[in-house]
Amino acid sequence: MNTINLSNNQIQDIDLRSLDTGVWIDLSDNNFKYGSDILLPPTVRHLDLSNNQLETLDTLDSYQKIQTINVSHNPLDDESLWFV
Repeated sequence: MNTINLSNNQIQDIDLRSLDTGVWIDLSDNNFKYGSDILLPPTVRHLDLSNNQLETLDTLDSYQKIQTINVSHNPLDDESLWFV
């Protein structure tokens, strides 16, 4: 399994779309606020976004191959919770 670990880096936005790997992506403990701040490769299957500042998960629902997503410890609004 290919893993990309970018946790604990104070990242606020990221574009990983050009990667052709990354089945498991750990972006926990950063400073993401919106799902649109996170652009992922189409290969992502497991995503850890725990312990960020996420208020919404906008655009993350477009990643159809995601099997698991961890968004614990984020101040998500109620409308975003349908995706989880």
